[in-house]
Amino acid sequence: MLFALESGAMRPPFPLEPLLSPYVGRRPAIVESYHTMYALAGELARPQQERRLLPAAELPELAARLPGAEQIMLGACTLGPALEERVKQFFDVDPVAAVILDEIGTVWVKLLARQMHEELRASASAAGLQASPSYRPGIGRWPLSLHRLVLDHLDAAALGLSLLGDSLLPQKSITMIVAIGRALGRSAYAREQDAR
Repeated sequence: MLFALESGAMRPPFPLEPLLSPYVGRRPAIVESYHTMYALAGELARPQQERRLLPAAELPELAARLPGAEQIMLGACTLGPALEERVKQFFDVDPVAAVILDEIGTVWVKLLARQMHEELRASASAAGLQASPSYRPGIGRWPLSLHRLVLDHLDAAALGLSLLGDSLLPQKSITMIVAIGRALGRSAYAREQDAR
């Protein structure tokens, strides 16, 4: 299921104050830049997400790493390319603004991913099932190459997602893998890490 979360300009769905706290009362120019970039992020971002729930048997490569998985959710969320492009433009003329806008985008896309995972966990719980943590290619021992497997099962073109090698584009995007089942075990990647 693919859907855009909003259309047109919007406010980022999180308060700016936690990001400002190190600078309030000490760096007024940086505080002002945060406010400006926060508003700009709302104009540039086009948040979208898609998720697909598949029987674990259809994803044997993942099922082998996710003990107890009966279903596996593959998901992706993105802010689109415009915010990232503006960050690149700012780096030449205002590197502080570039870093701030990039930080705001990172916080936003992580929030989208967390919300997607929380919604899935709530649905699984209501059905008497467990949901695993949100496993993300490139985080921990989950290989970046799994981005391709996730995108192959989603409408990547509609989301505007692509790969450069194993790297996901645009950068303000996240893919995830979540196991669903009655009695989930620890992922094989976690068990391998414990053995080290």
